[in-house]
Amino acid sequence: MELYLRVLVLAFVLARSRAESDDPAADCKAAVKGTPIEVFSGTRIWKIKDKSGQYNYEIGVCNNVGSSDEAVIQRNNRTAGSSGAKSYVVGRLRGTHLIRRDDYIELEYFRGDSYNHHCKGARRTARIIFVCDPCGNRDEGPVVVEEMTTATKDSDSEHCFYLFEWPTPRVCSKDHYHLVFCNRPHLSIGSVLLIMFFVLLGVYITAGCVYKRYAIGAQGMEQCPNVSFWRGLGDLLSDGCDFLCRNGPPEPVKVETRPRRDDYYLDAEESDDDGSLLPM
Repeated sequence: MELYLRVLVLAFVLARSRAESDDPAADCKAAVKGTPIEVFSGTRIWKIKDKSGQYNYEIGVCNNVGSSDEAVIQRNNRTAGSSGAKSYVVGRLRGTHLIRRDDYIELEYFRGDSYNHHCKGARRTARIIFVCDPCGNRDEGPVVVEEMTTATKDSDSEHCFYLFEWPTPRVCSKDHYHLVFCNRPHLSIGSVLLIMFFVLLGVYITAGCVYKRYAIGAQGMEQCPNVSFWRGLGDLLSDGCDFLCRNGPPEPVKVETRPRRDDYYLDAEESDDDGSLLPM
């Protein structure tokens, strides 16, 4: 019985290892496991065009986009015939290399089809760089940056590759998210400052009134915080305007005053002139 169980376990391990060896994306999945770009691996195929519109690219992240282990395929639209556009394999899943940095992750696919007239007949290579973009769409996909396929015979074949850039916020560290204003519809800085001003003003008035009413026992207008300051604010602004806008000292204000009635009778009593007396 024990020997039978050992045979079953050994058969299961061999079958599992054979299945993993038959999976062309096993190495790629193991490389991206635990990284932010693991979410892009699966069955989705990303289809993009270059700037000229001549070439179409089909890209997969650890998934096959062709019939066997193709990771990146290039199709030439100008050579399209009855059998379809002529295509080349740019990179394969069995040749995967991952480079991880703080601000980007580079995924390389090797073992593509050989060049016909470029790069000393070297095999094509695809480099996909996942760069930090805090304002980017999480599922926007890659874009073609450069096609290094015009090297001369004297140049190094290692410099021949297809470069793709994949802007995504998934590879951004937490330091990239502070004070980031994206080019999306949002409130302007002035609107944010106004909102903050009115919020703080409301907190100031509410907290001040509550404190003076229940802690000091103020009533009516005396509940307002710093009420004496606000009452004299107009005079302070007027004095400041006089000080800044006028060159010389302020002119004295002439006020015409009439004698009081008591003063009139007092002057009449002190006068020796009988003409100042009122007729009876």
